[in-house]
Amino acid sequence: MLHKLLMREWILTRRALLAIVGIYLVFQAYFVCRASSPRQFLIFAAVYASFLTLTLFLREDKFRATAWTCTLPVSRRDLVQARFLGAWIFVAGNLSLALALAAVMPGSAVRVAAVLEPATLFLAATAVTTVLALMLPFAIRFGLLGVMIFLVSIQLLGSAVLVIAVYSRGRAPSTGILAGGMEVLTEGLVALRSSLSPPVFYLAAALALIAVNWLGYRLAVGLFRRREL
Repeated sequence: MLHKLLMREWILTRRALLAIVGIYLVFQAYFVCRASSPRQFLIFAAVYASFLTLTLFLREDKFRATAWTCTLPVSRRDLVQARFLGAWIFVAGNLSLALALAAVMPGSAVRVAAVLEPATLFLAATAVTTVLALMLPFAIRFGLLGVMIFLVSIQLLGSAVLVIAVYSRGRAPSTGILAGGMEVLTEGLVALRSSLSPPVFYLAAALALIAVNWLGYRLAVGLFRRREL
């Protein structure tokens, strides 16, 4: 049933999907020649692709099609599973296209081999997990309002990270809230990686990402079951 729900979503939104992917590739064609590092390129591409998954949810909310979707002979849990899995497939597909573009684009400043380093892939997976696990539950439950809740939550999370940084290090990053929060988080991950052997670190990191995705999925199921249509 899950694959049927995915096929249904992709067939019904195929024109919107093609337009979204086209816009994404145009931006990546511009950025791939100006990226200062492979890591910057991949993280930007991952975060951008993650936010683009919103388009499909907001489109359904705009046309008030969620009530019709819930009349199908499937549970709301099945619908949430399909949307989470579909979001990850969408992000993975866009990232694959971005890497292919980086490999063939004239004047590309990104070496694909450097992008595929484990540390870079892990940071990209962390960025995607953070966006999807926090964003999708609220987008599925509240639509456009959920996006606003997500953005406010991100601001609060960034502020909390900065406060922790000030008290633990005695100084605040010179960048803004979100960039500063990412700076502190990256420094913490680097310190943790240096204290553990690579196999142990990546195993722990993979388990942590799986756990965060599962918690985001469970939150989405709980919220969606309480949504009145």
